[in-house]
Amino acid sequence: MDLSLILAGIVVAVAVAGWWRESAAARRALRQASSLADERSRLLEAATLLDEERRILEMTAGGAPLSEILERVCLGIEHQVRGCLSSILLVDEEGKHLLHGAAPHLPQSYCKAIDGVAIGDGVGSCGTAAYTGEVVIVHEIATDPKWEGFAELAAKAGLEACWSFPIVDSRKRVVGTIAQYHTHPTSPSDRDLRICRIGAHLAAIAIENRQAQASLERDMRRMDLAERAARFGVWEIDVAKRQLLASDNLLALMGLGEQVGRERVEAWIELVHPDHRAEASRRLADCLAGAANLMLELPVRRADGRYRWYRMKGTVEQGAGGVAERITGATQDITAEKEMIQNLQEAKAAAEHATVVKSRFLANMSHEIRTPLNGIIGSISLLRDVNPGPEQREHLETMLASGEALLHVVNDVLDFSKIEAGRIDLDVRPFRLTALLAEVESILAPEARKRGLQVLFHIWPGCDRMRSGDAFRLRQVLLNLVSNAVKFTHLGSVTVEARSRGEEVHFVVEDTGIGMSEEEREGVFVPFLQADTSTTRRYGGTGLGLSISRHLVQMMGGDIWFESTPGVGTRFECKVVLPLVKEEATAASPSAAALAVSTRPMHLLVAEDNHVNQKVVQSMLTRLGHTVDLVDNGKEALEAVQRRDYDAILMDCQMPEMDGFEATARIRQQGITTQIIAFTANAFAEDRKRCLDSGMNDYLPKPITMDRLRALLENTARMNEESGEFCVR
Repeated sequence: MDLSLILAGIVVAVAVAGWWRESAAARRALRQASSLADERSRLLEAATLLDEERRILEMTAGGAPLSEILERVCLGIEHQVRGCLSSILLVDEEGKHLLHGAAPHLPQSYCKAIDGVAIGDGVGSCGTAAYTGEVVIVHEIATDPKWEGFAELAAKAGLEACWSFPIVDSRKRVVGTIAQYHTHPTSPSDRDLRICRIGAHLAAIAIENRQAQASLERDMRRMDLAERAARFGVWEIDVAKRQLLASDNLLALMGLGEQVGRERVEAWIELVHPDHRAEASRRLADCLAGAANLMLELPVRRADGRYRWYRMKGTVEQGAGGVAERITGATQDITAEKEMIQNLQEAKAAAEHATVVKSRFLANMSHEIRTPLNGIIGSISLLRDVNPGPEQREHLETMLASGEALLHVVNDVLDFSKIEAGRIDLDVRPFRLTALLAEVESILAPEARKRGLQVLFHIWPGCDRMRSGDAFRLRQVLLNLVSNAVKFTHLGSVTVEARSRGEEVHFVVEDTGIGMSEEEREGVFVPFLQADTSTTRRYGGTGLGLSISRHLVQMMGGDIWFESTPGVGTRFECKVVLPLVKEEATAASPSAAALAVSTRPMHLLVAEDNHVNQKVVQSMLTRLGHTVDLVDNGKEALEAVQRRDYDAILMDCQMPEMDGFEATARIRQQGITTQIIAFTANAFAEDRKRCLDSGMNDYLPKPITMDRLRALLENTARMNEESGEFCVR
C-alpha cells in the first residue's frame, strides 16, 4: 500500500479521534447545563411554593377571612398547574353536604349548582372524596359513573376531567375537598398531585384555624352572657408586677372605669371597706406568696361611693420552683344573697320570737284553763266523798267525767300546738317498761269492765328490763291507743302486746271493735279529722290523739301503723327505740310498817295564789287527815319554811312577787331538804322537767282528784319515813 495513503489515513483517524473527544465533552457540558437548568427550575418552583405557603400562612395567622385564604389557595394551584381550574368545597356542620368555599375561575352557574351537594359515594369527584376520605381521580367526566348525575352540568361548564383531594384536619376529620378541573380529558402528573396535596394541607390549616376562632368567639360570647347573667367578672393578677387585669364585665359590675382595669393590687385593696381591708390584705398576701388560693366575701366601694358585697375566688398558678406567677379568678356580686341571708336571719329571729310568745301564751292558757278546772274537779271529788245519795252520786260522777273529758281536750289541743311550734322535747330518764304497762292497765281497766270488755296484756320476756326514754310521753301514746280500742269496741276484747328485740320495743294494740272503712283509714293521722260528725257526737274526742301519738313515736326513733276491717276490728302497731340501761340496786319493797305510816298525818305548806284552789286543796288535805298552812306566793313560802318545819310543800309555779321556781331555789340554798311537790297548772313535759331540774321532788299537775292526791302523799310519807325526815330540817 502506498505509504502516503497510510499516512493520510493516520492523520484522518487522529483528527476524527480528536473531534470525537471534543464532541463528547461538549455533550457532557450540554447535559450538565440541562441538569443545572432543571435544578434551577425546581428550586424556583420550590421557592415559589414556599413563598405562596408563607403568604397563605401569614393570612391565616393574621385573621384574614376564610374565603380570601381559600381563594388564595385556589389561585396558587392554578398558577402552578397551568390550564387547571381549582375549587374548594366545605363540609357543613352536620357533615352531610358540601358548601361553596372558593372557585375563582369556575363558572358561577356551576358553583351555584353544586353548592350544598350531598356527600356520598358516586356523587362526583368531590362528593365521593368527602365520603371516602380518599383521593378521587376522574380522567374523563363524560364516561365516569361517579359523574352520572352531574356529567351534563359539567359539560355545560366545559369541564371534562377532575381530581379531588379530601381536606383532613388534625383530628383526622374531613372538613372539605380541594379539586383541579380541566377542560379536556387528562390524567394528573405526580407534580399535579403534589401541588393539590399541598393546597389541601394549607386549606386544612386555614379551615381548622377559623373553626377554632369561631369556637373561641362562641365561648367568649357565652362567657360574656354568663358573666352578665350571673353578675360576675373575671380577673388575673400578674404576681411579679403586682398588677390586676380586670374583664370589662367586672369593671361594669363594680361601676368602675377602664382606667382601673390595669391598676396595681394595692389600688384595688383601697376599694375594700375599711372594716374588712386588713383581712383582705392578709388573705391576698398569702395568695400572692403561693401559700393558699383566694376565697373572700367582702364589701367593695363602687365608683358611685356605694358599697356592695362581692365573692372573690382565685387560683394560684405556679411556675418553676413552685413560685406563684399569676392568680386567675372570678368576682361575683352577692349583695342580693347577703340581703336575702339577712332577711332570713331577721325572719328566723322573728319566727323564734313568735314561737317564744306562742309558747308563753300556751303556758298561760294551760295555767288559766287548768286552774279553774282544778277548782271544779276538786270540788266535785270532795262532794263525791261525803256519802251522797245514789242520784247525787250519779250526777257527781257525770260532772267528774265531763271535767276529765274537758281536760283531755285541753291536753290534746295544747300538745298539738306545742308540736306545731316545735316546742315538744323528750324528757329521757330510766324507767321500767312493765311498771308503765301496769299503770296503763290500771287506768283503763275500770272503763273496760264497765263496758263488759276484756283487756288482755301479753308482755314478752325482755320487756321487764330497765330502759331509757320519756316514760310520760310513751304512756301518753299507749293510753291513746288502748283508750281508743276500748272506746270503739262494744263486744269482745282488747289485746295489748309488748315484745322487745334489743333496744327496739314493739307494741300491738288489737281490738274487736267497729273497724274502719278505706275512706276512714286515709284520715286516721290527719289532725282534727274523724270518720264523720256522728263519730264525734257518739264517741267524743278532738281527732288529735293519733296525730300527736305518731309525732311522739317518730321522736322516739320509731313509727306507727295500722290495719282495720269494718265490723271486724283494728290492729295498731308501733315501734320505738328505748335503749337498755344498767340495772341499779333498788331499795327493798316497803314493809307493812312503812306502808302504815302513809296514813300518818302530816303538816303541809301549800303555796297557791288562787283562793278557790286554796279552799279546794285545803279541804282535800284536811279530809285526808293532814294539817295545812296556806300562803299566797313564793316569798311567803320562803318566810314560812324559815319559821317552822314541814313534812312537804305543795308549790305552785306561777305566782306573783316570787314564783315557785325561785322560791324552791332559795329554799334549797338554805339547806332545807323538805320534799317540794310542784302543784301547777303547767302540764307540759318540759314543765315537769323544769320543775324537777329546779330542785323539786315530785310533780302534781292540775286539776287534781282525791285519789291522785292521796297516792302522791302516801309516796311522800314513805320517802320521809325512809329518810327519817318527818318535820326535820
